Amino acid sequence: MLRQLILLLILSVFLGGCSIFPSEKEIVQHTRESAQQAFKAQTPTANIKSGTISMYLPSAVKVEEQDANNIILSKGDKQTFIVFYNSMEDESSQLNYQSARQKENRLLLKSFKDEDRFGYVRVMPVNKQSKYELQVGQGGVKITTYSKKDELEDNAALMMNIAKSIHFKKSSYRARESY
Repeated sequence: MLRQLILLLILSVFLGGCSIFPSEKEIVQHTRESAQQAFKAQTPTANIKSGTISMYLPSAVKVEEQDANNIILSKGDKQTFIVFYNSMEDESSQLNYQSARQKENRLLLKSFKDEDRFGYVRVMPVNKQSKYELQVGQGGVKITTYSKKDELEDNAALMMNIAKSIHFKKSSYRARESY
């Protein structure tokens, strides 16, 4: 009897503390860490030049459409990313972050800053089927997608790498470095 009780106690501690499926809180925390690590990491070298901008895109991500301030990206058949960029804002701009702060039902809103740049990540619930709105930004660039819970962490890093790699051609306005 004592042996069964000890085994039951060990099993309950193991199952309770070492869940195979991370909680929403854990996923959101990992997403924050992933975005922050990507923000701090070296900026990937631009491999795409289109119109007045240059940027880095991983091989799995393709440009679907582009206009004056927006780019629609896709990854596979099911993942779409909407990139908004404002060439009048520099890398330290907090304009998009201030807009992101207006939403109240967010699970995460975390900003990152260094000497020259300002970035952020925001996660908001969309529905009960583990879908979330994920938005990352750096300066005058923000990228938004809908993501499954188990893809939040990877998408946050991917999106931050893209956001921080976007550079604008110099113009008469304040802009990022010329490429």
